[in-house]
Amino acid sequence: MLRKLSTKILSVGIAAAFAGGAFATASYTTSASSARHTTHASMATIRLGTLTTVTSAPNIDPSQVGSDYQINMETLIHAGLLVLGTDNKIHKDLALSVKSSKDLKTFTFTMRPGLRFSNGDKITAADVVFSVKRALAPAAASPTAMTYDGLILGATEYNAGKATTLPGIKALNSSTVQVKLTQSTPFFLKTFSYATNFVLDPKVESGHSSGPNNNYMTTTCSANVGAGPFKFDCLGNAAGHGFYVGGRTPSYTVVPNKYYWGPKPHVKVFMPEIATTDTAYREFLSGQIDESAIPTTNLATAKKTKAYHFSKSTDITYIAPNTQAAPFNDVNCRLALAYSINRNAIVKVLHNAPTALYTVLPPGFLGHISGHPKGVPYFNPTLAKKYLSKCPSKSTPVKYTYNTGSSDADHLAAVIVANMQATGFNAKVNGISVTDWENDISHPESQSGLQATRYGWIEDYPDSQDYMDNLFTSTAAENIMGWKNAKFDALVNKADFYHGKNVTTTRSNLYKQAQAILLKQAAAVPYDSGPYYTLINPKVKGLGIYISYDEIFPANIMDWSHVSVS
Repeated sequence: MLRKLSTKILSVGIAAAFAGGAFATASYTTSASSARHTTHASMATIRLGTLTTVTSAPNIDPSQVGSDYQINMETLIHAGLLVLGTDNKIHKDLALSVKSSKDLKTFTFTMRPGLRFSNGDKITAADVVFSVKRALAPAAASPTAMTYDGLILGATEYNAGKATTLPGIKALNSSTVQVKLTQSTPFFLKTFSYATNFVLDPKVESGHSSGPNNNYMTTTCSANVGAGPFKFDCLGNAAGHGFYVGGRTPSYTVVPNKYYWGPKPHVKVFMPEIATTDTAYREFLSGQIDESAIPTTNLATAKKTKAYHFSKSTDITYIAPNTQAAPFNDVNCRLALAYSINRNAIVKVLHNAPTALYTVLPPGFLGHISGHPKGVPYFNPTLAKKYLSKCPSKSTPVKYTYNTGSSDADHLAAVIVANMQATGFNAKVNGISVTDWENDISHPESQSGLQATRYGWIEDYPDSQDYMDNLFTSTAAENIMGWKNAKFDALVNKADFYHGKNVTTTRSNLYKQAQAILLKQAAAVPYDSGPYYTLINPKVKGLGIYISYDEIFPANIMDWSHVSVS
Protein backbone atom coordinates (compact mmCIF):
# COMPACT_ATOMS: atom_id res chain seq x y z
CA MET A 1 0.00 0.00 0.00
CA LEU A 2 1.41 3.27 -0.79
CA ARG A 3 3.39 4.61 1.39
CA LYS A 4 3.32 7.18 -1.03
CA LEU A 5 5.11 10.13 0.50
CA SER A 6 7.22 8.80 3.30
CA THR A 7 6.57 11.66 5.69
CA LYS A 8 8.44 10.26 8.63
CA ILE A 9 10.26 13.25 9.98
CA LEU A 10 13.56 11.38 9.75
CA SER A 11 14.91 10.41 6.39
CA VAL A 12 15.65 7.00 7.84
CA GLY A 13 12.02 6.45 8.78
CA ILE A 14 12.80 5.48 12.36
CA ALA A 15 9.83 4.77 14.59
CA ALA A 16 11.37 4.09 17.95
CA ALA A 17 11.07 4.99 21.61
CA PHE A 18 13.10 4.18 24.70
CA ALA A 19 11.24 1.82 26.99
CA GLY A 20 12.84 2.46 30.33
CA GLY A 21 11.50 2.06 33.84
CA ALA A 22 7.87 1.59 34.76
CA PHE A 23 5.03 2.40 32.42
CA ALA A 24 2.65 4.92 33.90
CA THR A 25 -1.03 5.29 33.13
CA ALA A 26 -1.44 7.59 30.15
CA SER A 27 -2.84 10.99 30.97
CA TYR A 28 -4.30 10.99 27.49
CA THR A 29 -6.46 7.99 28.33
CA THR A 30 -8.17 9.70 31.24
CA SER A 31 -8.98 12.95 29.46
CA ALA A 32 -10.02 11.48 26.14
CA SER A 33 -12.04 8.57 27.46
CA SER A 34 -14.15 10.57 29.88
CA ALA A 35 -16.38 11.87 27.11
CA ARG A 36 -16.48 8.68 25.07
CA HIS A 37 -19.10 6.03 24.86
CA THR A 38 -18.92 3.44 27.61
CA THR A 39 -19.29 0.44 25.26
CA HIS A 40 -15.55 -0.15 25.11
CA ALA A 41 -14.60 1.57 28.37
CA SER A 42 -13.12 -1.56 29.96
CA MET A 43 -11.21 -2.64 26.88
CA ALA A 44 -7.40 -2.47 26.96
CA THR A 45 -6.01 0.51 25.07
CA ILE A 46 -2.85 0.66 22.97
CA ARG A 47 -1.54 4.21 22.60
CA LEU A 48 0.41 4.68 19.38
CA GLY A 49 2.55 7.65 18.37
CA THR A 50 1.42 7.17 14.77
CA LEU A 51 0.53 10.83 14.27
CA THR A 52 3.83 12.33 15.41
CA THR A 53 4.58 15.66 13.68
CA VAL A 54 1.02 15.99 12.38
CA THR A 55 -0.02 19.62 12.70
CA SER A 56 -3.49 19.43 11.21
CA ALA A 57 -6.22 16.82 10.90
CA PRO A 58 -4.99 13.97 8.72
CA ASN A 59 -6.92 13.45 5.50
CA ILE A 60 -8.64 10.12 5.96
CA ASP A 61 -10.56 9.79 2.71
CA PRO A 62 -9.12 6.80 0.78
CA SER A 63 -9.29 8.78 -2.46
CA GLN A 64 -7.01 11.43 -0.94
CA VAL A 65 -4.51 9.64 1.27
CA GLY A 66 -0.90 9.39 0.26
CA SER A 67 1.45 9.81 3.20
CA ASP A 68 2.43 6.94 5.43
CA TYR A 69 0.67 8.01 8.65
CA GLN A 70 -2.59 8.55 6.75
CA ILE A 71 -2.50 5.13 5.13
CA ASN A 72 -1.57 3.35 8.33
CA MET A 73 -4.65 4.83 9.99
CA GLU A 74 -6.77 3.96 6.95
CA THR A 75 -5.66 0.32 7.12
CA LEU A 76 -7.22 0.04 10.56
CA ILE A 77 -10.60 1.28 9.36
CA HIS A 78 -10.90 0.14 5.77
CA ALA A 79 -10.27 -2.87 3.57
CA GLY A 80 -10.03 -3.59 -0.12
CA LEU A 81 -10.20 -6.71 -2.24
CA LEU A 82 -6.46 -7.15 -1.73
CA VAL A 83 -3.96 -6.15 0.95
CA LEU A 84 -0.19 -5.91 1.29
CA GLY A 85 0.74 -8.14 4.21
CA THR A 86 3.51 -7.69 6.72
CA ASP A 87 5.31 -10.51 4.88
CA ASN A 88 5.62 -8.04 1.97
CA LYS A 89 3.34 -10.09 -0.25
CA ILE A 90 -0.10 -9.37 -1.69
CA HIS A 91 -2.94 -11.28 -0.02
CA LYS A 92 -6.66 -11.61 -0.62
CA ASP A 93 -8.66 -9.49 1.82
CA LEU A 94 -12.32 -8.98 0.92
CA ALA A 95 -11.68 -11.16 -2.12
CA LEU A 96 -12.08 -14.90 -1.73
CA SER A 97 -10.49 -15.70 -5.08
CA VAL A 98 -8.85 -13.92 -8.01
CA LYS A 99 -8.57 -15.08 -11.61
CA SER A 100 -6.61 -13.40 -14.38
CA SER A 101 -6.77 -13.89 -18.13
CA LYS A 102 -3.74 -15.29 -19.93
CA ASP A 103 -3.02 -11.90 -21.47
CA LEU A 104 -3.13 -10.23 -18.01
CA LYS A 105 -5.72 -7.72 -19.17
CA THR A 106 -8.80 -9.02 -17.34
CA PHE A 107 -9.04 -9.80 -13.62
CA THR A 108 -12.08 -11.33 -11.92
CA PHE A 109 -12.57 -11.13 -8.16
CA THR A 110 -15.03 -13.28 -6.21
CA MET A 111 -15.78 -11.75 -2.82
CA ARG A 112 -16.08 -13.51 0.51
CA PRO A 113 -19.64 -14.37 1.57
CA GLY A 114 -21.39 -12.42 4.30
CA LEU A 115 -19.23 -9.28 4.18
CA ARG A 116 -20.51 -6.23 6.05
CA PHE A 117 -19.42 -2.67 6.69
CA SER A 118 -18.86 -1.49 10.25
CA ASN A 119 -22.45 -0.13 10.35
CA GLY A 120 -23.86 -3.54 9.42
CA ASP A 121 -24.64 -2.78 5.76
CA LYS A 122 -23.92 -5.64 3.37
CA ILE A 123 -20.88 -5.26 1.09
CA THR A 124 -21.49 -6.07 -2.56
CA ALA A 125 -19.56 -6.00 -5.80
CA ALA A 126 -21.44 -2.81 -6.70
CA ASP A 127 -19.82 -1.13 -3.68
CA VAL A 128 -16.38 -1.97 -5.04
CA VAL A 129 -17.31 -0.41 -8.38
CA PHE A 130 -18.73 2.66 -6.61
CA SER A 131 -15.53 3.13 -4.60
CA VAL A 132 -13.20 2.94 -7.61
CA LYS A 133 -15.38 5.29 -9.65
CA ARG A 134 -15.64 7.69 -6.73
CA ALA A 135 -11.84 7.91 -6.48
CA LEU A 136 -11.43 8.40 -10.23
CA ALA A 137 -14.22 10.96 -10.56
CA PRO A 138 -13.04 14.45 -11.56
CA ALA A 139 -14.74 15.96 -8.51
CA ALA A 140 -12.52 13.93 -6.18
CA ALA A 141 -9.35 15.51 -7.61
CA SER A 142 -7.57 12.47 -6.19
CA PRO A 143 -3.77 12.75 -6.13
CA THR A 144 -3.45 8.97 -6.31
CA ALA A 145 -6.33 7.48 -8.30
CA MET A 146 -4.73 7.73 -11.74
CA THR A 147 -1.41 6.50 -10.41
CA TYR A 148 -2.94 3.27 -9.13
CA ASP A 149 -6.07 2.85 -11.27
CA GLY A 150 -5.06 4.66 -14.45
CA LEU A 151 -4.68 1.43 -16.42
CA ILE A 152 -8.35 0.49 -15.95
CA LEU A 153 -10.11 0.68 -19.31
CA GLY A 154 -11.71 4.11 -19.68
CA ALA A 155 -10.07 5.60 -16.57
CA THR A 156 -8.29 8.39 -18.46
CA GLU A 157 -11.46 9.65 -20.09
CA TYR A 158 -13.56 9.24 -16.95
CA ASN A 159 -11.03 11.03 -14.75
CA ALA A 160 -10.80 13.90 -17.24
CA GLY A 161 -14.57 14.34 -17.30
CA LYS A 162 -14.78 13.30 -20.96
CA ALA A 163 -16.89 10.24 -20.18
CA THR A 164 -19.62 9.46 -17.68
CA THR A 165 -19.02 5.72 -17.61
CA LEU A 166 -16.06 3.57 -16.61
CA PRO A 167 -16.26 0.42 -18.76
CA GLY A 168 -13.18 -1.19 -17.23
CA ILE A 169 -14.84 -2.18 -13.95
CA LYS A 170 -18.23 -3.75 -13.40
CA ALA A 171 -20.16 -5.97 -11.05
CA LEU A 172 -21.00 -9.25 -12.78
CA ASN A 173 -23.29 -10.13 -9.89
CA SER A 174 -23.58 -9.22 -6.21
CA SER A 175 -20.25 -10.88 -5.31
CA THR A 176 -18.16 -10.77 -8.48
CA VAL A 177 -16.13 -7.84 -9.78
CA GLN A 178 -14.46 -7.76 -13.18
CA VAL A 179 -11.66 -5.34 -14.03
CA LYS A 180 -10.42 -4.84 -17.60
CA LEU A 181 -7.20 -3.00 -18.39
CA THR A 182 -5.90 -1.11 -21.39
CA GLN A 183 -2.88 -3.41 -21.70
CA SER A 184 -1.32 -6.54 -20.24
CA THR A 185 -0.20 -5.61 -16.73
CA PRO A 186 1.77 -8.15 -14.68
CA PHE A 187 1.86 -5.88 -11.61
CA PHE A 188 -1.85 -5.01 -11.54
CA LEU A 189 -2.78 -7.05 -8.46
CA LYS A 190 -0.05 -5.22 -6.57
CA THR A 191 -1.17 -1.75 -7.54
CA PHE A 192 -4.85 -2.62 -6.97
CA SER A 193 -4.07 -3.31 -3.32
CA TYR A 194 -3.45 0.40 -2.72
CA ALA A 195 -5.67 2.42 -0.37
CA THR A 196 -7.39 4.24 -3.23
CA ASN A 197 -9.37 1.04 -3.74
CA PHE A 198 -10.61 0.59 -0.18
CA VAL A 199 -14.31 -0.22 -0.33
CA LEU A 200 -16.77 2.40 0.92
CA ASP A 201 -20.49 2.33 1.67
CA PRO A 202 -22.46 4.21 -1.04
CA LYS A 203 -25.35 4.70 1.40
CA VAL A 204 -23.02 6.81 3.55
CA GLU A 205 -20.76 8.51 1.01
CA SER A 206 -23.03 9.27 -1.97
CA GLY A 207 -23.71 12.96 -2.38
CA HIS A 208 -20.95 14.10 -0.04
CA SER A 209 -17.69 15.89 -0.85
CA SER A 210 -14.60 13.81 -1.55
CA GLY A 211 -12.22 16.49 -2.77
CA PRO A 212 -8.86 17.35 -1.19
CA ASN A 213 -10.22 20.22 0.92
CA ASN A 214 -12.66 19.71 3.80
CA ASN A 215 -13.89 16.39 2.48
CA TYR A 216 -16.78 14.69 4.26
CA MET A 217 -14.82 11.78 5.69
CA THR A 218 -12.09 13.95 7.19
CA THR A 219 -14.52 16.35 8.82
CA THR A 220 -17.18 13.86 9.93
CA CYS A 221 -16.23 10.94 12.13
CA SER A 222 -19.42 9.00 11.46
CA ALA A 223 -18.78 9.15 7.72
CA ASN A 224 -15.91 6.69 8.08
CA VAL A 225 -17.75 3.43 7.56
CA GLY A 226 -15.33 0.76 6.45
CA ALA A 227 -14.69 -2.97 6.30
CA GLY A 228 -11.45 -3.10 8.28
CA PRO A 229 -10.79 -4.61 11.73
CA PHE A 230 -11.59 -1.35 13.56
CA LYS A 231 -13.97 1.58 13.39
CA PHE A 232 -13.67 5.08 14.80
CA ASP A 233 -15.08 5.67 18.28
CA CYS A 234 -17.07 8.76 17.39
CA LEU A 235 -18.39 11.55 19.60
CA GLY A 236 -21.10 14.06 18.88
CA ASN A 237 -18.81 17.06 19.42
CA ALA A 238 -18.62 19.19 16.28
CA ALA A 239 -15.53 21.10 17.40
CA GLY A 240 -13.42 17.98 16.98
CA HIS A 241 -15.43 16.77 13.95
CA GLY A 242 -16.67 14.00 16.22
CA PHE A 243 -13.23 12.41 16.52
CA TYR A 244 -12.27 14.05 19.83
CA VAL A 245 -13.49 16.58 22.39
CA GLY A 246 -13.23 20.10 21.02
CA GLY A 247 -10.58 22.27 22.66
CA ARG A 248 -8.36 19.31 23.58
CA THR A 249 -5.35 17.75 21.87
CA PRO A 250 -6.61 16.22 18.61
CA SER A 251 -6.75 12.45 18.83
CA TYR A 252 -8.32 9.46 17.12
CA THR A 253 -9.59 6.33 18.84
CA VAL A 254 -10.55 3.14 17.03
CA VAL A 255 -12.45 0.23 18.52
CA PRO A 256 -13.13 -3.29 17.16
CA ASN A 257 -15.49 -3.58 14.21
CA LYS A 258 -17.91 -6.34 15.23
CA TYR A 259 -18.78 -6.96 11.57
CA TYR A 260 -15.18 -7.50 10.43
CA TRP A 261 -14.92 -10.67 8.36
CA GLY A 262 -11.66 -11.90 9.93
CA PRO A 263 -10.38 -12.52 13.48
CA LYS A 264 -11.56 -9.59 15.57
CA PRO A 265 -9.38 -7.34 17.76
CA HIS A 266 -9.75 -7.35 21.55
CA VAL A 267 -8.12 -3.95 22.07
CA LYS A 268 -8.79 -0.38 21.09
CA VAL A 269 -6.14 1.94 19.67
CA PHE A 270 -5.63 5.56 20.71
CA MET A 271 -3.65 7.90 18.43
CA PRO A 272 -2.97 11.45 19.66
CA GLU A 273 -1.51 14.11 17.40
CA ILE A 274 1.97 15.01 18.67
CA ALA A 275 3.83 18.09 17.53
CA THR A 276 7.40 16.78 17.32
CA THR A 277 9.38 13.59 17.47
CA ASP A 278 11.23 14.84 20.53
CA THR A 279 7.91 15.48 22.29
CA ALA A 280 6.71 11.99 21.45
CA TYR A 281 9.93 10.53 22.85
CA ARG A 282 9.44 12.32 26.16
CA GLU A 283 5.82 11.23 26.33
CA PHE A 284 6.86 7.63 25.81
CA LEU A 285 9.36 7.87 28.63
CA SER A 286 6.64 9.20 30.93
CA GLY A 287 4.26 6.39 29.95
CA GLN A 288 1.77 8.49 28.01
CA ILE A 289 2.09 6.46 24.79
CA ASP A 290 3.19 2.90 24.02
CA GLU A 291 5.24 3.58 20.90
CA SER A 292 7.01 6.60 19.50
CA ALA A 293 9.82 7.84 17.33
CA ILE A 294 13.08 8.83 19.04
CA PRO A 295 15.95 11.14 18.23
CA THR A 296 18.75 9.01 16.80
CA THR A 297 21.05 10.16 19.57
CA ASN A 298 19.14 7.76 21.83
CA LEU A 299 19.19 4.80 19.46
CA ALA A 300 22.21 3.07 21.00
CA THR A 301 20.51 3.11 24.40
CA ALA A 302 17.22 1.94 22.92
CA LYS A 303 18.84 -1.11 21.34
CA LYS A 304 19.74 -2.42 24.77
CA THR A 305 16.13 -2.64 25.94
CA LYS A 306 13.71 -5.55 25.78
CA ALA A 307 11.33 -3.37 23.83
CA TYR A 308 13.65 -3.04 20.81
CA HIS A 309 12.33 -4.11 17.38
CA PHE A 310 14.03 -3.95 14.01
CA SER A 311 13.04 -4.27 10.37
CA LYS A 312 14.71 -3.81 7.04
CA SER A 313 13.26 -1.00 4.96
CA THR A 314 12.19 -0.26 1.43
CA ASP A 315 12.31 3.50 1.88
CA ILE A 316 14.48 5.87 -0.11
CA THR A 317 15.13 9.53 0.58
CA TYR A 318 16.44 11.99 -1.97
CA ILE A 319 16.85 15.65 -2.80
CA ALA A 320 14.33 16.67 -5.44
CA PRO A 321 15.70 19.64 -7.44
CA ASN A 322 13.32 21.84 -9.43
CA THR A 323 14.48 21.10 -12.98
CA GLN A 324 12.22 23.79 -14.43
CA ALA A 325 13.83 26.83 -12.78
CA ALA A 326 17.27 28.24 -12.08
CA PRO A 327 19.67 27.03 -10.98
CA PHE A 328 18.65 23.37 -11.32
CA ASN A 329 17.16 23.64 -14.80
CA ASP A 330 20.75 23.15 -15.96
CA VAL A 331 22.35 19.70 -15.70
CA ASN A 332 25.71 21.15 -14.61
CA CYS A 333 24.05 22.83 -11.63
CA ARG A 334 22.32 19.58 -10.69
CA LEU A 335 25.56 17.60 -10.99
CA ALA A 336 27.27 20.16 -8.78
CA LEU A 337 24.58 19.45 -6.20
CA ALA A 338 24.88 15.69 -6.62
CA TYR A 339 28.64 15.67 -6.15
CA SER A 340 28.30 17.98 -3.12
CA ILE A 341 26.37 15.59 -0.92
CA ASN A 342 28.47 13.76 1.65
CA ARG A 343 26.40 10.72 2.54
CA ASN A 344 28.87 9.62 5.20
CA ALA A 345 28.33 12.93 6.99
CA ILE A 346 24.57 12.40 6.80
CA VAL A 347 24.86 8.91 8.26
CA LYS A 348 27.15 10.24 11.00
CA VAL A 349 24.88 13.11 12.05
CA LEU A 350 22.05 10.56 12.34
CA HIS A 351 24.22 8.36 14.56
CA ASN A 352 24.63 5.62 11.95
CA ALA A 353 20.92 4.90 11.94
CA PRO A 354 20.43 5.01 8.14
CA THR A 355 22.58 3.59 5.38
CA ALA A 356 24.03 5.65 2.53
CA LEU A 357 22.05 5.40 -0.70
CA TYR A 358 23.35 6.09 -4.19
CA THR A 359 20.47 4.77 -6.30
CA VAL A 360 16.70 5.25 -6.37
CA LEU A 361 15.82 1.58 -5.94
CA PRO A 362 16.16 0.00 -2.48
CA PRO A 363 18.12 -3.22 -1.92
CA GLY A 364 16.26 -6.32 -3.04
CA PHE A 365 14.38 -4.62 -5.88
CA LEU A 366 15.02 -5.41 -9.53
CA GLY A 367 17.53 -2.88 -10.85
CA HIS A 368 19.10 -1.97 -7.51
CA ILE A 369 22.80 -1.23 -7.86
CA SER A 370 24.95 -1.66 -4.78
CA GLY A 371 28.00 0.42 -3.88
CA HIS A 372 29.11 3.33 -6.07
CA PRO A 373 27.78 2.65 -9.58
CA LYS A 374 30.16 3.70 -12.34
CA GLY A 375 29.38 7.18 -13.59
CA VAL A 376 26.84 7.88 -10.87
CA PRO A 377 27.59 11.03 -8.82
CA TYR A 378 28.79 10.62 -5.26
CA PHE A 379 30.64 12.90 -2.85
CA ASN A 380 33.51 14.54 -4.71
CA PRO A 381 34.19 18.21 -3.80
CA THR A 382 36.52 18.70 -6.75
CA LEU A 383 33.97 17.56 -9.31
CA ALA A 384 31.23 19.45 -7.48
CA LYS A 385 33.14 22.72 -7.89
CA LYS A 386 34.03 21.87 -11.48
CA TYR A 387 30.38 21.43 -12.43
CA LEU A 388 29.35 24.51 -10.46
CA SER A 389 31.82 26.56 -12.51
CA LYS A 390 29.83 25.50 -15.58
CA CYS A 391 26.50 26.36 -13.95
CA PRO A 392 25.10 29.44 -15.73
CA SER A 393 23.15 30.58 -12.66
CA LYS A 394 25.53 29.48 -9.92
CA SER A 395 24.98 32.64 -7.86
CA THR A 396 21.20 32.16 -7.68
CA PRO A 397 20.07 31.97 -4.02
CA VAL A 398 18.83 28.46 -3.20
CA LYS A 399 16.49 27.43 -0.38
CA TYR A 400 16.65 23.81 0.69
CA THR A 401 13.17 23.10 2.07
CA TYR A 402 12.47 20.32 4.55
CA ASN A 403 9.80 19.35 7.07
CA THR A 404 10.67 20.25 10.64
CA GLY A 405 9.63 18.24 13.66
CA SER A 406 12.76 16.83 15.25
CA SER A 407 16.33 17.71 16.07
CA ASP A 408 17.40 14.98 13.61
CA ALA A 409 15.53 16.67 10.78
CA ASP A 410 17.23 19.97 11.61
CA HIS A 411 20.69 18.39 11.78
CA LEU A 412 20.18 16.54 8.51
CA ALA A 413 19.11 19.67 6.65
CA ALA A 414 22.07 21.57 8.11
CA VAL A 415 24.51 18.97 6.73
CA ILE A 416 22.98 19.09 3.25
CA VAL A 417 23.07 22.89 3.09
CA ALA A 418 26.62 22.99 4.50
CA ASN A 419 27.66 20.59 1.71
CA MET A 420 26.12 22.90 -0.86
CA GLN A 421 27.73 25.97 0.63
CA ALA A 422 31.14 24.29 0.66
CA THR A 423 30.81 23.78 -3.10
CA GLY A 424 29.92 27.42 -3.63
CA PHE A 425 26.13 27.42 -3.77
CA ASN A 426 24.38 30.44 -2.26
CA ALA A 427 22.24 28.08 -0.17
CA LYS A 428 20.29 28.30 3.06
CA VAL A 429 17.96 26.13 5.13
CA ASN A 430 14.19 26.58 4.87
CA GLY A 431 12.38 24.54 7.53
CA ILE A 432 8.57 24.45 7.33
CA SER A 433 5.81 22.52 9.09
CA VAL A 434 4.83 19.04 7.97
CA THR A 435 1.45 20.37 6.84
CA ASP A 436 3.00 23.09 4.69
CA TRP A 437 5.60 20.71 3.32
CA GLU A 438 3.01 18.10 2.38
CA ASN A 439 0.96 20.79 0.66
CA ASP A 440 4.00 21.97 -1.29
CA ILE A 441 5.13 18.55 -2.43
CA SER A 442 1.62 17.65 -3.56
CA HIS A 443 2.25 20.01 -6.47
CA PRO A 444 5.07 20.25 -9.04
CA GLU A 445 7.91 22.42 -7.80
CA SER A 446 7.27 24.68 -10.76
CA GLN A 447 3.94 25.51 -9.08
CA SER A 448 4.93 25.42 -5.41
CA GLY A 449 8.07 27.49 -6.00
CA LEU A 450 10.33 25.00 -4.23
CA GLN A 451 13.91 24.95 -5.50
CA ALA A 452 15.07 21.79 -3.78
CA THR A 453 13.41 19.71 -1.10
CA ARG A 454 13.60 16.47 0.81
CA TYR A 455 11.45 13.77 -0.77
CA GLY A 456 10.83 10.27 0.45
CA TRP A 457 9.13 7.10 -0.69
CA ILE A 458 8.40 3.70 0.75
CA GLU A 459 6.95 0.95 -1.36
CA ASP A 460 3.25 0.76 -2.06
CA TYR A 461 3.88 -2.80 -3.16
CA PRO A 462 7.05 -4.84 -3.81
CA ASP A 463 7.78 -3.97 -7.43
CA SER A 464 10.35 -1.64 -8.99
CA GLN A 465 7.59 -0.14 -11.14
CA ASP A 466 6.34 1.57 -7.99
CA TYR A 467 9.55 3.59 -7.82
CA MET A 468 10.77 4.02 -11.38
CA ASP A 469 7.40 4.69 -13.00
CA ASN A 470 5.45 6.36 -10.21
CA LEU A 471 8.27 8.70 -9.19
CA PHE A 472 10.32 9.62 -12.23
CA THR A 473 8.58 9.18 -15.59
CA SER A 474 7.56 12.34 -17.39
CA THR A 475 3.86 12.05 -16.55
CA ALA A 476 4.22 10.71 -12.99
CA ALA A 477 2.30 12.72 -10.40
CA GLU A 478 5.17 12.26 -7.94
CA ASN A 479 7.75 13.66 -10.36
CA ILE A 480 7.60 17.06 -8.71
CA MET A 481 11.01 17.91 -10.20
CA GLY A 482 9.47 18.27 -13.67
CA TRP A 483 12.27 16.18 -15.19
CA LYS A 484 11.51 14.62 -18.57
CA ASN A 485 13.54 12.15 -20.60
CA ALA A 486 12.00 10.14 -23.45
CA LYS A 487 14.64 7.38 -23.38
CA PHE A 488 14.19 6.92 -19.64
CA ASP A 489 10.41 6.70 -20.08
CA ALA A 490 10.74 4.10 -22.84
CA LEU A 491 13.09 1.89 -20.81
CA VAL A 492 10.89 2.04 -17.73
CA ASN A 493 7.74 1.31 -19.71
CA LYS A 494 9.37 -1.73 -21.30
CA ALA A 495 10.57 -2.99 -17.92
CA ASP A 496 7.19 -2.40 -16.25
CA PHE A 497 5.15 -4.46 -18.66
CA TYR A 498 7.64 -7.11 -19.75
CA HIS A 499 6.44 -10.63 -18.94
CA GLY A 500 8.27 -12.81 -21.47
CA LYS A 501 11.29 -15.09 -21.15
CA ASN A 502 13.97 -14.37 -18.54
CA VAL A 503 11.63 -11.86 -16.97
CA THR A 504 13.69 -11.19 -13.84
CA THR A 505 16.98 -10.57 -15.64
CA THR A 506 15.39 -8.58 -18.44
CA ARG A 507 13.42 -6.28 -16.17
CA SER A 508 16.41 -5.76 -13.87
CA ASN A 509 18.71 -4.78 -16.75
CA LEU A 510 16.15 -2.37 -18.18
CA TYR A 511 15.67 -0.66 -14.84
CA LYS A 512 19.45 -0.37 -14.39
CA GLN A 513 19.77 1.32 -17.78
CA ALA A 514 16.96 3.73 -16.98
CA GLN A 515 18.31 4.45 -13.51
CA ALA A 516 21.72 5.34 -14.93
CA ILE A 517 20.12 8.03 -17.10
CA LEU A 518 18.27 9.57 -14.18
CA LEU A 519 21.26 9.58 -11.83
CA LYS A 520 23.77 10.84 -14.37
CA GLN A 521 21.47 13.77 -15.01
CA ALA A 522 21.00 14.26 -11.25
CA ALA A 523 17.25 14.49 -11.67
CA ALA A 524 17.12 13.17 -8.09
CA VAL A 525 19.93 12.93 -5.55
CA PRO A 526 19.40 9.92 -3.26
CA TYR A 527 21.26 10.04 0.03
CA ASP A 528 19.95 7.52 2.59
CA SER A 529 17.63 4.64 3.35
CA GLY A 530 16.19 2.92 6.47
CA PRO A 531 16.19 0.52 8.23
CA TYR A 532 13.41 0.84 10.78
CA TYR A 533 13.89 0.61 14.49
CA THR A 534 11.13 0.70 17.05
CA LEU A 535 10.62 0.08 20.73
CA ILE A 536 7.21 -1.06 21.89
CA ASN A 537 6.01 -1.11 25.47
CA PRO A 538 6.76 -4.71 26.56
CA LYS A 539 3.30 -4.87 28.09
CA VAL A 540 1.87 -4.71 24.58
CA LYS A 541 1.96 -8.19 23.06
CA GLY A 542 1.66 -9.20 19.43
CA LEU A 543 2.86 -6.03 17.67
CA GLY A 544 6.00 -5.43 15.64
CA ILE A 545 7.42 -3.46 12.73
CA TYR A 546 7.82 -4.92 9.26
CA ILE A 547 9.54 -4.21 5.96
CA SER A 548 6.30 -3.33 4.18
CA TYR A 549 5.14 -0.89 6.86
CA ASP A 550 6.89 1.81 8.82
CA GLU A 551 4.38 1.76 11.65
CA ILE A 552 3.27 -0.80 14.21
CA PHE A 553 1.14 -3.76 13.15
CA PRO A 554 0.49 -7.39 14.11
CA ALA A 555 2.69 -10.05 12.49
CA ASN A 556 -0.22 -10.63 10.11
CA ILE A 557 -1.67 -7.24 9.29
CA MET A 558 -5.14 -8.75 8.93
CA ASP A 559 -5.12 -10.38 12.36
CA TRP A 560 -5.29 -8.16 15.43
CA SER A 561 -6.90 -10.90 17.49
CA HIS A 562 -3.62 -11.90 19.14
CA VAL A 563 -2.72 -8.34 20.19
CA SER A 564 -3.15 -7.67 23.90
CA VAL A 565 -1.95 -5.54 26.81
CA SER A 566 -0.76 -7.36 29.91
